[in-house]
Amino acid sequence: MAMSFAIKLLLLVALTTAASLRLTSAAETLAPSQPPSPATAAANQDTHLRNILDALIGSGDYGGWANLLSSANPSELPVTATFFIPSDDAISGLLSASTTARLDPLLVPYHIVPQRLTFSELQHLDTRTRLPTLLPANFIVVTNNSATNFTVDGSQITQADIFLNAAFALHGVNKVLNYSLFALPAPPASLLRKKKKLPRPRGITVSAAWRSCATLVSTFFMLLIFNIL
Repeated sequence: MAMSFAIKLLLLVALTTAASLRLTSAAETLAPSQPPSPATAAANQDTHLRNILDALIGSGDYGGWANLLSSANPSELPVTATFFIPSDDAISGLLSASTTARLDPLLVPYHIVPQRLTFSELQHLDTRTRLPTLLPANFIVVTNNSATNFTVDGSQITQADIFLNAAFALHGVNKVLNYSLFALPAPPASLLRKKKKLPRPRGITVSAAWRSCATLVSTFFMLLIFNIL
């Protein structure tokens, strides 16, 4: 009788331990990763900007745009982005045609799309696809999606993937993109469909659910063992 009780007690401890281990493993798996600290995020953005500038200067044909980006605040860069970089000849041509001999400061944010798009990914876009930019309510338009003559805003990508990493993609273009000619405004808010958000269930968490499940399983096996023995 004492031996039977001891065996039951050992089995109960084993079941409780197993349920606890499953609960711990599930909690570790479901725990969200912690975002980087503000200091770490700022350091990462500064490194990204330096790498971008090095790539542009090293390419030999985009030094003018590198000078413009060098004055940018790294913290203002999006987490991921695609840069369309005009060549030095394109900038010189624009300046020579301008009476003020200076670039519109709004041009820089207009050449940045807050999403990383490699050239192969761009080729999957349909003609007339609109790409949002850092210039609010202004979009770059895909005007030709041919692999040999891919153009945005009528400007051909002459050097694809100048620089690629996990966060950014840079493509050289032969003209300065002009937001006053090609940028299409966003559709009216009344035409945008509002997605209905489902209410989040309250009073229970993932950990609580696992704990309840583990308790039920343990209880079931306890009853089963006592009935068998």
